[in-house]
Amino acid sequence: MLNLGVFSQKRLAMKHGMKVTGYNRQHYLMGALSDLDDQLREHGSQLFMCKGSPVDVFTTLHKEMGVTHLSFEQDCEAIWNRRDDEVRKMCSELGITMMERIAHTLWDPFEIIEANGGQPPTTYEMFVQVAGALGLPHQPSPDPDWQDVTFGELPDEVAQKIKLCPQVPSPEEQGWTRNGECPVYSGGEKAALAHLRERLIVEDKAFR
Repeated sequence: MLNLGVFSQKRLAMKHGMKVTGYNRQHYLMGALSDLDDQLREHGSQLFMCKGSPVDVFTTLHKEMGVTHLSFEQDCEAIWNRRDDEVRKMCSELGITMMERIAHTLWDPFEIIEANGGQPPTTYEMFVQVAGALGLPHQPSPDPDWQDVTFGELPDEVAQKIKLCPQVPSPEEQGWTRNGECPVYSGGEKAALAHLRERLIVEDKAFR
């Protein structure tokens, strides 16, 4: 099985939070994508970032590349339900096996709501009680064995059809201007782990 890491972004049709986002937020997102791209390149692949709606992009990849499986993180924000529902519908119509995983939260938000009688917890104490009834969340998965992973490549004609970016674009290349804003945080797993190590040192000293 060939594997492709794809991030699709429809710049001109952004709504809700992304429509009014500032430079710093976009800088953080592009930093996270660049970090993922760097990690994939260490193993002989890359993050394929393209412009267009996810449905159009993956329909093209299914037609041109024979894509049979699609995996993505569940986005628990309701504003993205329409986008994800369209992708689910596409997978059903094209016979693509869809794998949706929880990664933004420790517990599945829908399981929390169901365990609370169909309503989201409105206080922290209530949330703790409901989460405790569900048990501990799933532990992080180990790093994959990259020796068993075969990455695919995109032919030039397919790359043109899905408007593939040559690399992860900067906020400026996407139309954002800095306007004096100074980025404070860098996005990505490596930066997050570095911040975590620094914070743990502070916490360790504080509680000695």
